[in-house]
Amino acid sequence: MSDLPKVFQNEIDKDIGNNNKYSYDKNEEINNIRKSGVPVLEKIKNIFNSPNYVYKADVIIEYQGLKQEKRVIGYNKNELITIDDEKISISKIDDIYLK
Repeated sequence: MSDLPKVFQNEIDKDIGNNNKYSYDKNEEINNIRKSGVPVLEKIKNIFNSPNYVYKADVIIEYQGLKQEKRVIGYNKNELITIDDEKISISKIDDIYLK
């Protein structure tokens, strides 16, 4: 066994944070939609057109300085409709993302 050649091993002299950059925890609150600069109406369309949406979607809505968890079931041109029959004006929504 001592006849085998030695393997070159390069020294690592920098911080490697690949796991922090390219992965996330499911329970961690991810606010990547806001960082993308996508308009709110397009975010709503993406939520309702996603393959995971069947009838209702659990979302976090930021409007009027508040963050609220809502269960949305639909939207029209001007309003977002929740399962509690509450209508939220799309123009008042600052940000929306999946829970």
